[in-house]
Amino acid sequence: MKSLFIITFTFLLSLNIAFAQRIATHTLTNFDVNTSINKFSFDIYSQSTGAQSIRVGLTSYYINFNNTALSTPVISNINPKYTTGSPTGDYGAMTVQIALGKIAVTISFSGNGDGTGDVLSTSSPNGELIGTVTLDITDQNATAMVNWDEINSKMNTPTFQLVTNNYQGSFDGVLPVELTSFTSKLLNDKIQLNWVTKTEVNNYGFNVERRINEGEWNTIGFVEGNRTTTESKEYSFSDKDIYAGGSKFQYRLKQIDFDGSFEYSDVVEVGVVANQFELSQNYPNPFNPSTTIRFSLPKDTQLKINIYNMLGELVKTLAEGTYQAGYHKVTFSALGGSTSNGNVSLLPSGVYIYRIESNEFVQVKKMILMK
Repeated sequence: MKSLFIITFTFLLSLNIAFAQRIATHTLTNFDVNTSINKFSFDIYSQSTGAQSIRVGLTSYYINFNNTALSTPVISNINPKYTTGSPTGDYGAMTVQIALGKIAVTISFSGNGDGTGDVLSTSSPNGELIGTVTLDITDQNATAMVNWDEINSKMNTPTFQLVTNNYQGSFDGVLPVELTSFTSKLLNDKIQLNWVTKTEVNNYGFNVERRINEGEWNTIGFVEGNRTTTESKEYSFSDKDIYAGGSKFQYRLKQIDFDGSFEYSDVVEVGVVANQFELSQNYPNPFNPSTTIRFSLPKDTQLKINIYNMLGELVKTLAEGTYQAGYHKVTFSALGGSTSNGNVSLLPSGVYIYRIESNEFVQVKKMILMK
């Protein structure tokens, strides 16, 4: 009798261990707040983490959320294993809806194929992507409060074998606001940028980035943010370097949080086209040892800029080639080559001539080198 009890107890213990080893771990991850399109999204991953494999049957993911901050869920990036046309043919369309006041994502097991269902991945770190849920942001001042409803969520097998479901991942952060406006305008010899925020959360500030004629993006300035505020804030930045060459100036803002995360704004564009050929007075003047010479072109032009002394002798060809329409600048340095004793030579003080010439126009101006 004792032996029978031991055998029975061992058998039942083995069953319990076997059932306990069928474990599914579900993860909410890759949270993304996209203020440029006013959307919030996250991924659902599932993984078999027990000793026994899991064939996926009817499964429901219930996710708590703040319905005053988020609305209208849609699902994308759906795992083809768990929808119409799956390898086993056992599933209907995966759906997402608001049910019980939660975000409800359902894998519909129909059993129309071989009836066994597909095997859940065991790969790391989070298993396989089930799908991406995207919602509209309806209140930028509220927290998202996205987390698992562990009571209603459940992954089943086709034969309703016991599965232990574990849940991880949540997002409780405030939903940052998008820019309500970002504009640019050419004003005389500068480009004025203006933007407005409705509210701010953890806002360290904005890097102002520029590119010219579809070139590389470069940071040209920084504007400090207002940390966290529920009031509308106005910002501005003046780009006074329109003589950087080119006719199309594009700008974007890189909004940076105190934790280092960042997001880019939309791009605004300004056409910078000169109305006439013009050679500007060098600055500074007098100078020592270098000065900047600016010129403007209403169209692409092949030109040359030469520097002469007062005897008419050529000192240096400062620029030569074809320049695009727009505003340009070049720098002239009075420093010459090295002397026999290793020192850098310097042109003598005096008046110099700089001359721009092309098939379209010729213009001459004087500048003064003063030691």
